[in-house]
Amino acid sequence: YADYQEQLKIFNGNLFNLKNTYYGKVEYDDQIIDATAGRITWDEAYERFIEYYHNDPEYSSDHKISSYRHIYVYNLFTSFLFLVERTDKPFEEKSKIIKEGLNRLLIAISSFQNIHFAIERGWFLSSLITNPTLLKYLSEQDKRRLFEHILVVGQPVTYVHVTMVSDLSRILTKKLAESMPEYFVGLPKFDSVEDVIQHKDTLLNFVTQAALYHDVGKIHIPTIVNNCFRRLSTEEYLLIKQHPEAANPFFDTYTFLEPYRDVALGHHKWYNGSSYPDDFDNHKSPIFPLINIVMLCDCMDAATENIGRNYHTPKSFETLISEFEESAGFHYDPVLINFIKQNPDLYRQLKQKVLLGRMDHYFQLFSTIRQI
Repeated sequence: YADYQEQLKIFNGNLFNLKNTYYGKVEYDDQIIDATAGRITWDEAYERFIEYYHNDPEYSSDHKISSYRHIYVYNLFTSFLFLVERTDKPFEEKSKIIKEGLNRLLIAISSFQNIHFAIERGWFLSSLITNPTLLKYLSEQDKRRLFEHILVVGQPVTYVHVTMVSDLSRILTKKLAESMPEYFVGLPKFDSVEDVIQHKDTLLNFVTQAALYHDVGKIHIPTIVNNCFRRLSTEEYLLIKQHPEAANPFFDTYTFLEPYRDVALGHHKWYNGSSYPDDFDNHKSPIFPLINIVMLCDCMDAATENIGRNYHTPKSFETLISEFEESAGFHYDPVLINFIKQNPDLYRQLKQKVLLGRMDHYFQLFSTIRQI
C-alpha cells in the first residue's frame, strides 16, 4: 500500500507513460479535454476514445497484474460513462453501450486477486454500485444482478456466510410458522395467527432475503480484514464493527433492499438491546422478531464456520447450543432457544446444515465465479 501511495506521486514528464499513474492514459484524457473545449464533438471524442478502450492491455487476462490496476480500470470506466452520456446517441443506445462497458469491467474485476487491492477494494466496489450515472442506465433487474455480482466477486467468504444464514433462517422460520405461528403475530401485515398460516410463504421469502442481504455493508470493508489468518486487532475489530451502518448507502440506492434495512442494522444487536450500532434500537423495529432470528442464525454460522473464518476455532453445534442457553434472555431470544431445544427434528436440521451444508455453498460459490 505504501508503494502504491508513492506511485501516485510519480510524474516524470513523459506524458505517454501516464498509464502507471492514478488516473489514466493521455490517449483517453485528450479526447475528453478536446470535447470539453469544443474542439471536437462528444460523438467524435467517443469514437476516438473507444478505439483505445477496446484494445487496452490492462483489460487483458494475461496482462501483468499491478497493485493499481483496479483503480485504473475503474477511473477509466467513469471517464467512459462521462463521455457516453454527453454524446447525442439515443438513451437506449447509450444504455446498451454502457451495459457492454460494465460487463467488460466486471469480467476484469473477476480476474483480480483480492490481495492486490486489499485496502482500496471497498471504496472501489462501493463507488461502482452506487454510481448515479451508471444506475440511471440500468433496469431494476440489471441493478439486482450488478449488486449480487459484486457481492459474489468482492466478498466470496461473506457470500457463503450470508447464504448459510439465509438457509438457517428459513429452516427456523418455517418450523416456527408451522408449530408456533403466534410468534410472528404483530409483524406488519401479520395481525393474527391466521395471517401467518395463510401467508407463510411471504414470511419465508422475506426472512430468506433479509438474511441474504444482512451483511452487505461488508462490501465496504477491506478484504484484508475479512480474511485474516489470525485474531483481529483492536483497530480491525473497530473497522469491521462499522459494517451494519456502512450498508445504508446501498439501502438508499437500491429500492429492492429497503425492506431489509432493519435486519442489516440490527443483526449485531443483542436481544436486550446492547451491542452495536449504538444509534439503532432493535426493540423499536416493527420486525424485531425477524431481527432476532437472523441474529441467532448469524451467530450459529459464524461460530461453527470451519473454512473461511481463519481467525477463530469453530465450535461444535452442541457447545454452541449450550452457550445459547446460557445467554438466553440476554443475548438471544429465549423463545427461540427453547423452541430449538424442544424440537429434535429442527435441532437435527440446523446441526446438519452447519456440519454439511457449508461445503455445498463453497462449491456453489466456485461454480458461480467460474461462470462470471
